[in-house]
Amino acid sequence: MNLRGLSLSIVLVFSALASVHTADPWSALGAATAIKDTAEARKALETILFDNPGFHAAHFNLGSLLMASDVDAASKHLETATGAALPDLAADARFNLALLRFQQGRVEEAVTNADAALKLRPDNADTQQLLDELRRVLLVRQDEARRKAEEEAKKLGLAATPLPEAHVAEPYDQRIGAKGGAGGYRFSLGTKPAPQAAPSPAQQPAPAVSPTVPLRPGAQIPITPQTPAAAPTPPATVPAEAPPGLSLERDGRLHGTPQQAGTFDIPLVIEDDKKERVTATAKLTVLPAPVITTDELPEGVTDIGYITELSCAGLVDPRWTVEGLPAGLDSPSGHGATVKLAGTPRVAGDFSLRITAEDAKRAAKTVLKLRVVDSFAPDATRLPPATAWADYQHKVGIRGPVQDYRWQAEAKGGLSLAADGSVSGKPDQAGETKLEVVISAADGQKRSANLTVLVNPPPVIQEPQPIEIIQGQAQSRALKVEGGTPPYAWTVAEGSLPKGLRLDTDGTLRGAASEPGQTEVTVALTDHWKAATQQKVTLQIKPNEKPPPQDQEKQEQKQEQKQEQQDQQQSPQEKEKQENEKKAKDDAAKQSEQLNKAATERWLDQLKEEDRDKILRYQLLDGGERKPTKREKPW
Repeated sequence: MNLRGLSLSIVLVFSALASVHTADPWSALGAATAIKDTAEARKALETILFDNPGFHAAHFNLGSLLMASDVDAASKHLETATGAALPDLAADARFNLALLRFQQGRVEEAVTNADAALKLRPDNADTQQLLDELRRVLLVRQDEARRKAEEEAKKLGLAATPLPEAHVAEPYDQRIGAKGGAGGYRFSLGTKPAPQAAPSPAQQPAPAVSPTVPLRPGAQIPITPQTPAAAPTPPATVPAEAPPGLSLERDGRLHGTPQQAGTFDIPLVIEDDKKERVTATAKLTVLPAPVITTDELPEGVTDIGYITELSCAGLVDPRWTVEGLPAGLDSPSGHGATVKLAGTPRVAGDFSLRITAEDAKRAAKTVLKLRVVDSFAPDATRLPPATAWADYQHKVGIRGPVQDYRWQAEAKGGLSLAADGSVSGKPDQAGETKLEVVISAADGQKRSANLTVLVNPPPVIQEPQPIEIIQGQAQSRALKVEGGTPPYAWTVAEGSLPKGLRLDTDGTLRGAASEPGQTEVTVALTDHWKAATQQKVTLQIKPNEKPPPQDQEKQEQKQEQKQEQQDQQQSPQEKEKQENEKKAKDDAAKQSEQLNKAATERWLDQLKEEDRDKILRYQLLDGGERKPTKREKPW
C-alpha cells in the first residue's frame, strides 16, 4: 500500500470511530458490531461504554467478544448485561456467562446461569439443551469425584483421625489408626534424614591443575580424559525415634510418659495382611505440663490501685481461683492462659495466696507471697528483659502517694539506676542482673527493694543448610533464631530471594517459588533493643514432579503449535491422504456407534424397568462431555 492509501485508511478508521462516538448508543453499537477486526471492535465498544456505562447491550457484545481472549473482563461485562430489562438480552447474557463459567471449570455456577436463562426464556430449545448438557457434565464430575474418593478410601494409609494431644509428665496411651488395604495393620518406625556434616578439608575436591609444559610449534594440545561424574548419592537416613518418653508397638499403640513439649512428626511404616507397605507421618503435639508460670507478685500499697497478671501454661482456657486475698482484691473472673489480679488493697501485711488454674481435665496450683505496705512500693520488681551488649532503657514507677521519690543503687552488670528510677546501660553478660535499690520519699520515708532484669544472649540465626523448598508449593516458614529479645525485625541484607518468595518482617518466608535452582542470600534481623545479626542461607528450590495446571496448558499449546507447523509443512498429497484416512475412521466410528446403539436398545427392551433406569444412568455418566457453543447473536 502506498503512503496515500495508508493515510486514507487511517482517516477512514478514525472517521468510523468518531461516528461511533458521536452517534446514539444503538446506532453506535450497530457500527461497532460491523467492525471485523477484534481489537478495533473492542475499542469501539469500550468507547460506547465510556459514554454510556449502563448500556447493557454493549456490555453483552463486549463480554461475548472477549470470551476467548480475556476471561476476567468478559465475566464482568456479561454479569452486568444479566441485569438488562429486556428478557431476551438478559437471557443471552446468562447463556454466554454459563458457557464462560463452564470454560473456567465452575460447572455449578454454569448450571445456575443456564437455569436462570431458561427461566427468562422457557421455550428456547438451545438453552434447554445447554442446561441438560451442563447438568449431565455436573453429574459426570460428581460421579468421578465419588469414584476417586472411593478408590482413595481403599488405599492403604494413615487414618484421618489425628492423635489426641499429650502432656509432659502425664501418662499417654493411644492407638494410631490406619485405613484401606487388607486389614491386619502392623506399624513400625520409619527413617528420617541423617544430619549433614560439613566436608573436611581432606574430602574437598582438589582443584584442576593445568599442565605448563611448553608445546612445539604445530603440536596438538594434549587433552586429559574426563572422568565421568559419579551418580548422585541418595540422601543418608537414620532410624526414626518416637518422641522422648514414648514407645510404638506393632499394633500401632503409642504409649509412655512424654518428657519434652513440642510438635513431633513420627515417620511410620504401615503393613497390611497382603504385605503391602506404605510410609506415612503421624503428628503428635505434646503440651507442657500444667504449671502456673507467674512466680513473683509485685508489692501492693494500701488504698492505691493494684493490678498484675497471672499466667499459666499447659491448660486449655482455664478458670482461676485465688484464695487468701487481702480485703479489696478479688479473684480473677475471666478465663484464659493470662488473667488480671486487680483491686485496691485495704490492709497492710504479708499474705499467702493459694492460686489454682484448671480446665476440664487438669489443674495447676501454686502459692505466692503478696506483700501490702502502707507507704509506697515500686510498680514492678521484675523489669522487661534486656539483650547482652545492647543499649537498655526502662523507667520504674512508684505505687504510693503523689510526691517526689529519689532512687539510689550501685551499678551492676553494665546497668545503672538514675535518681528518677531509670535503669539504663549495656548489660555485659547474659543471665539475671539484680539491683539493690533504696527509695527515699519527700516525706522522709525510706525503703529498700530488689529490681531484677533478665538479660538474654545476643540473637543468633539458627538455620540448617540448605533450606529445601518444592517448586510451586505454598510456603509459610518461620526462620529460626535463638537469643535476643522479641519482637524481631527481619530483612534481606544481600542478594535476592527466588522469584515468588518474600521474607516478611516477622521472619516468615511466604509465597511459592516459581523456578527450580539454588540461591544464596544474607538475611539479617534486629531485636527489640536493636541487637543485630545476619547469616548467609542457601535456598534450594527442588523441581515439582507434577507440573502446575498452567504449565500443562503451556505444554498443550506447544504441542498444538508443533502440530500446526507439521501440518503446514505437509504436501497437498499428504494432507489429502490424511483427510481421507480420517474420514474413513469417522465413518467407521459412526457405523459402529449406530450398531452399538441398536444393540443396546434391543438389550434394554429385554430388561426390567428398574434395571433399565440404572443402566441408563450409567450410560449418562459415562457419556463424556460435549461443549456447547456461545450465543453469537449481537445486540
